[in-house]
Amino acid sequence: ECCMTLRQFLLALTFCSVAAIAAAMIVIFGIDPVTAGGAAFVALYITLGATCVGILTILGTLWRVHTNEDEEVNDAVARSLRQGVFLSIIALVGLYLSAHSYLTIWTTLLLVVFMSLVEFFFLAAKKG
Repeated sequence: ECCMTLRQFLLALTFCSVAAIAAAMIVIFGIDPVTAGGAAFVALYITLGATCVGILTILGTLWRVHTNEDEEVNDAVARSLRQGVFLSIIALVGLYLSAHSYLTIWTTLLLVVFMSLVEFFFLAAKKG
């Protein structure tokens, strides 16, 4: 068979998400950010990003498959992955802004509006 089943996809993504969580824990508890410099922060953001994307994609896919029987499974997975990436970007940019004391209600709203417009673009492009 050429394609993964939904169960296989969710199991693989769960495995990858657990590995990303483990990597994030290693970065958080095993690396001294003072001596490691910028590489530690890059590693932290990459591992946290992978964790967020994986978990949000799993949750979004499960939600869509169980609540919307009319939607094709492939479409549900694609939409969940895209929105998982977008929500992870919001979370990581928010974390970065907070670490540099730039996180305000206005920067948060601007970020959410921007990512909503990007999502709207994808939805409009798919219909068109």
